[in-house]
Formats: sequence, C-alpha cells, structure tokens
Amino acid sequence: HSHAPLIAASTAGVPFQAIHTEADLARLLGEIERKGDFGFDLETSSLNPRVAELVGIALCPGLDRSFYIPVGHRVSELPQIPAGRALEMLKPLLENARIKKIGQNLKYDWSVLMAHGLKPDGIGADTMVASYALEPEGRHTMYMLSEKYLGYSTIKYEELCGKGKDKIGFDLVTV
Repeated sequence: HSHAPLIAASTAGVPFQAIHTEADLARLLGEIERKGDFGFDLETSSLNPRVAELVGIALCPGLDRSFYIPVGHRVSELPQIPAGRALEMLKPLLENARIKKIGQNLKYDWSVLMAHGLKPDGIGADTMVASYALEPEGRHTMYMLSEKYLGYSTIKYEELCGKGKDKIGFDLVTV
C-alpha cells in the first residue's frame, strides 16, 4: 500500500507525514481507535471559530510519529481530502467520549468542530489548561510550553505566515 512521503522531520526526531488519500486516513483512524487516545490540532483560516474554515488537521497517535491532513490549502502540489469528507471520516473518533483527545486550547478546536456540525467529546488533556492550573500567571502558548517542558522550539506562526501588511492566511502556506 502507498504512503505519502515524509514532508519534514522535526529536530525532536519525530517524523511528520502528510495524509493525501482516504485509504491512508482510514488506516490511521483505525490505529487511533485501537489505541484509545491521540494528539489533535486544527489549522484554520481564522481565530474566530464561528467563521474559521479548516485548512488542515494534525493527528498524533503516539510519541514516535505525527500526521497532517491538508484539507484546505490553496497552494498544494499533492491531492487533498476535502474538509467535509475528512470531518465525516473523523466524526466517529471525535464524537467518541472513550477515545481521549489531547491538545492545546481544545476549547477553540471544539468550537470549530461544533460550527461544522460535530459534537466532539472525550478531552483527555489540554496542555494550556494544565499549564494555567500549575502557574496561573504568565502566558501559556504552545511555543512557550514546548520550550519550557520539552526543550523544543516549534515553528512560529509568523515564520510561516509573516506579519503586518505582508501576512498571508494559513490556507496560502504550502503543505
């Protein structure tokens, strides 16, 4: 069976693989369902969850690898699963309370999913909420938490999209 090429390898040594076919996504979802929990993040076109369009979905079934499903990039040399179809495939996992989702600021992701007609359930952990509970003062961004607890520098949003008058939407970033 075919697999999409690795599109990047992080300095933390965890490979990231793009999912471009429904068959590859179905295999991944089956693996996550058997495992019972996964890391989860949405990439969107807006910080307002009511109007945000999906651009991509990140899934992490374990510590050894991560996956990115491009669904709304306007600049893509490879096929994308349409956002509606990807959500349809993800729906049983996202609405299953027994399968735990782990993420950063899941309130935002939940709001986006609800705006798209899903009823997500099963939060296993929210790193932003946990950080706030441990240290209410200060900021709790993914960048800061990654540096502090993992010693890992993530790619910053501004590095991909720019800022000021030259800023582009995430949907114009290449996969």
